[in-house]
Amino acid sequence: MEEQVVKRSEGEDLKFRGQKIASTSREMTNLSISSFLMGKRQALWELIQIYRTEEGQYVVAARDSAGGQQAFVCSGPAEVVAALKGSGGEMCWLARDALLDAGGELQEELSREG
Repeated sequence: MEEQVVKRSEGEDLKFRGQKIASTSREMTNLSISSFLMGKRQALWELIQIYRTEEGQYVVAARDSAGGQQAFVCSGPAEVVAALKGSGGEMCWLARDALLDAGGELQEELSREG
C-alpha cells in the first residue's frame, strides 16, 4: 500500500499507508448542497474521499467550497457512516455517493442505515 498524505486545514496533515477506495466530487455529481461532517457545518462539499489503511481503519477526507479540508480516522464502517452524517443525523448525496463508490462493507452499512 502507498503512503498517503491528507491535508487538514486545522492541525497537521494526516499521513498513513493505505489505498483510496472512494472519491466523489460535486463536479461529478453536479450537486450544490451543504451538510455536516463530524458535527461541523461545512460550506458546500466539493470532494469526499475514503481510504482504507494498512491497519484496517478508514480515513474520511473532505474539502469544502471555502477551501477547508478535514480528515478523520474511523475504526469501522459504522463510524464512517456516523462521520458522514455528523451531529445533524442526515447525510448529503455526495456522502452517499462516496459510500456507494467504496462498495463492500461501507455500502452494506449504508443499506442498514436506510
